[in-house]
This record gives sequence, C-alpha cells and structure tokens, in this order.
Amino acid sequence: LVFYSCCSVPNYVNVVYSRLVSDFFFSFIFTLSEMGTRIEDLEKNVAELMTQAGIEEQAGSK
Repeated sequence: LVFYSCCSVPNYVNVVYSRLVSDFFFSFIFTLSEMGTRIEDLEKNVAELMTQAGIEEQAGSK
C-alpha cells in the first residue's frame, strides 16, 4: 500500500488497519479449518487402529 499525499493520515491508517484485521481473520479461520481437518484425520486413524486391534468403540464416545 502506497501512501499518497492526497490521502489523509486517518484514512490511510483506517485502510491499513482494515487490511490487517481482514488478513488476521482470514489467517485465523484458515488455521482453524486446518486444525479441524487434522483432528478428523486423527479420529479416522485412531478408529482404524482400534478396528485392527479388535477393540470396540465404547458407547457414548463421540
């Protein structure tokens, strides 16, 4: 973002702040989504290992 002399400082700060907030929330949501995917994969792997070991899933879990 380039600061032009025609723009007021408060407007410039507002634009920069808005972009920072937007980038932060995008990053946060993306990270949460990645964590959710990894947790789901982990649950599948644990269930597969339990099946291979002959362990039944307990009622009420999940």
